[in-house]
Amino acid sequence: MNLRILSIAALLLTVVACKPSQDAAAPATDATPADSAPAATAPPDPSRADAPGFPDAAQPARDTTPVDADVVGVRLSNQGDTENHTLGAPTTTFAPTDTVYAEVETSGTAGEYTLYAKWMAPDGSELADYGMRINEPGTKRTVISLSKPDGWAQGQGKIEIAINGELEETVTFDVR
Repeated sequence: MNLRILSIAALLLTVVACKPSQDAAAPATDATPADSAPAATAPPDPSRADAPGFPDAAQPARDTTPVDADVVGVRLSNQGDTENHTLGAPTTTFAPTDTVYAEVETSGTAGEYTLYAKWMAPDGSELADYGMRINEPGTKRTVISLSKPDGWAQGQGKIEIAINGELEETVTFDVR
């Protein structure tokens, strides 16, 4: 009887040990940005499903829940740090090779909301559209940026800033 139980246990162990893992069976795929021009880059944030680089099918719909949060102001610069949320000297005029940084100041009592930025080229084409989750009430400064390795087109670009899908402010900048 014990030999029979040991034989069955050994057979089960062999079957389980030889089963391929789900990771090994899934083919690797490369996601290509579907929501921005190939030359546009934005700060990657893998914790955001709505960040550039995710295919449209993977992007959730914009959060449109009304919240008590407003954009208080937006300042632009050609220098900044998106991780530490710091900004260089303010400017609204940029060289074609500059990175455009925007410090968005928000305020309100909402404990969480999504700050969206839609970047538009001078010809009106959309360069990038992404959201950042804000998880604290009160005044908050968030620095976002966009660069174009092949150079910005000359003219007037713009950034549409929204909170939970509600357009709050449109900021223009000149590229010369």
